[in-house]
Amino acid sequence: MKSFLVVSFLVLSLTAKSRSQTNIVNLRDIPENLNKEITIQTQVIDFDSRGDYWYLYIGDHYPNQRFTIMVKKVNGTKRMKLNMDILLGRKIANFTGTVTRYEGNPDSSANPEIEKIRQEIEQPRPLTIGESTGMGYFHYIPKTAPVDLQGKLVMLITDKKQIGKKLYPAMVNIY
Repeated sequence: MKSFLVVSFLVLSLTAKSRSQTNIVNLRDIPENLNKEITIQTQVIDFDSRGDYWYLYIGDHYPNQRFTIMVKKVNGTKRMKLNMDILLGRKIANFTGTVTRYEGNPDSSANPEIEKIRQEIEQPRPLTIGESTGMGYFHYIPKTAPVDLQGKLVMLITDKKQIGKKLYPAMVNIY
């Protein structure tokens, strides 16, 4: 009986350890994982804020992005806030979800948080260009055209737990 308990405990501990380890998929391997749940560790290159979703563009700017993460802003009664450092590409985060091809209609809803985003982006920041350092800021012009992802690879995030809490420094600060 003791040996059975020891073996059972060993199997359970190994299973728990393997489940706790995250298998991070490389951006180039996302198409091979269609309809599978994966985790990617990435920096947001561009974004859109619309009525119900944040659209996080990965790999390039819209409409040439390699992958889009759609973050639902409200799930039931919970409002999901997105860390501004992730949104603006200042930090790298893990995202977990199922990869699918988008089959919905273009999103032409309004950009409700656009003024808050503009204020955050357009704050003066220290900039280094070559050997010169100084203060500067980026100008932000929100996109008004509909977001059309028809047939493109997407990952839908509906729960804050799908976005990793640990953030990593971005390789290049975009905003």
